[in-house]
Amino acid sequence: MILSTWIPAWMDQLGWVLVHFLWQGVVSGIVCWVLLMLLRKSSAQIRYVWLCISLLTCALSPCLTWAVLDNRTQ
Repeated sequence: MILSTWIPAWMDQLGWVLVHFLWQGVVSGIVCWVLLMLLRKSSAQIRYVWLCISLLTCALSPCLTWAVLDNRTQ
């Protein structure tokens, strides 16, 4: 049997969102690490703000990916 008949469309989309989040998380982590190395001598407050922005990016990237994939299927 064809697997696509067993899997609902939203579950297939969720799987692709998780796959995309893997590389998005790696890219976000590398960018964060590089900028933390560059901001090593900056104040703790500046580094803290940057880490908060990085966490926000990780939280929003699956939502944005879902929206982009949802627009492609319609």
